[in-house]
Amino acid sequence: VNQSANIVLTFNEGIRESAMGNGALDDSNIDTRITLKLTNSGGADIAFDATIDGTKTIVTINPNSNLPSQAVIYVNIVGVEAISDDDDLVPAPFTFSVIDYLAPSPLFLPANGATNVAVNANLVISFSDNIFQTDGSPLDDASIEAGVVELKILNDAGAAIPFTSAFNGTTQIVINPNADLANNTTYYLELNPVEDLTGNESSQITITFSTPDNAPPVPSFNPTDGA
Repeated sequence: VNQSANIVLTFNEGIRESAMGNGALDDSNIDTRITLKLTNSGGADIAFDATIDGTKTIVTINPNSNLPSQAVIYVNIVGVEAISDDDDLVPAPFTFSVIDYLAPSPLFLPANGATNVAVNANLVISFSDNIFQTDGSPLDDASIEAGVVELKILNDAGAAIPFTSAFNGTTQIVINPNADLANNTTYYLELNPVEDLTGNESSQITITFSTPDNAPPVPSFNPTDGA
């Protein structure tokens, strides 16, 4: 179900309150008869505004904000009865699931801005969902090495650093530079768009990190050796 969809309850005859003198239902009181929660009857409340039409047969529930991605939503209506015959509605709660509408979210190791990253470290990108190429085809090491991931010195204009990719086929990419990284150098890692199984596409994301200065001090002499 779309995250912004209204929830519509349609009855085969008009309804009214089943208590408090069988009062009429309208937009001012229909909210009190509805339960809207995450997961089940014990879940967190979801804020909403409900309306009922003039025939008293259609109740429309409008959540105040988009429903959470992939959430299970619990709906119930109680304390109402048929206008014609005082037959109370037997509570009939139902649930539905919201579509996955969030793009896969990457986690980088090292993190953006990290310092003192070991020169022999692999770089790991982990995702919240299984990932694919943006045309829906399977992602593989060849496509990663061909441009899904880019590793450069300093920034996007810097020299490219050759690497080998190890993709686990689902949610993790390991980048193994072909040679140790240089000492005391800033590196730029670019992740170009990928998508999840339902077609939610990530944006281009870039991070930088730096290696430590592990080189020993080099002295100079005055006078020079052998002068």
